[in-house]
This record gives sequence, C-alpha cells and structure tokens, in this order.
Amino acid sequence: MKPIIGIITRPDVLPSGNKVMCIYEDMKTSITNSGGIPIGILPTSNGFDNDIKKTIDMCNGIILQGGDNFYNYDLEILKYIYDNDIPVLGICLGMQLMGHFLEGKITKAKNHMCPSKKYVHEVYIDKSSKLYEIIKEDKIK
Repeated sequence: MKPIIGIITRPDVLPSGNKVMCIYEDMKTSITNSGGIPIGILPTSNGFDNDIKKTIDMCNGIILQGGDNFYNYDLEILKYIYDNDIPVLGICLGMQLMGHFLEGKITKAKNHMCPSKKYVHEVYIDKSSKLYEIIKEDKIK
C-alpha cells in the first residue's frame, strides 16, 4: 500500500485576487515519484478542528512546507503531530516552525533567497536523529 503523505498547505493570492491554499508542485511530484500519495491538509474556518485531525490521522507522515510566514493553525497542527508521534519533515519554514514550537534557537540563514534555485544554505543534522540514521550525513545542502 502506498504511503499517504499530508502536506500542510500554504496561503497565497492569485493575480486575480483570489485567495488559494497551495502545495508546491515539486513537493507533490517528489512524493508521487517516490511512490507516495500526497494530500493537502487545509485549515478550516475554525483554524484547527476535528476534521483536520481526521485528515492527519489518515496520513503516514506530514510535510511542513516552506513559505514566508507560519500561522496559528500551523502551531496547532504541529502540536497534534508531536502529541501523537506522527512522522514529520519540516522544509525551510517548516523546520523553523518546529524550532519555534520546541523553543529552539532560530537564526537567519545566509544566502537564503538565491535566484539560481540551487542549494542555498547548509543544514546541520543531529547525529542522534532518525534523519542522520537514514542519510548518514551531519551536514547537507
């Protein structure tokens, strides 16, 4: 059975002025190319509620996408993920969100917004983490 990977959607506004909730195309493609099924996790008008919990509970893992800002529903979702021991991957802002949630120190990355779209900064991996166990690297770009 293919793993279901939930992606916390990010708000955006189209040139038409319509507000949308987004999943980055490369995120969706990476999941499907790896044999998974991506689904969007959308905040409701109430922010975080039982419907979001049910959606998260269907997932084998959650991805916190990058973006410009995080919102209260992001923190509420992360608390639910953490309290229920659900596997989570934070990318860029998602990693900052986890750091904020766990009261870690967050610093500004040099060259964060690189126009070349290549790797733009290093990420240090804790040698006692599951990620280190998988990739066997303590520093990646």
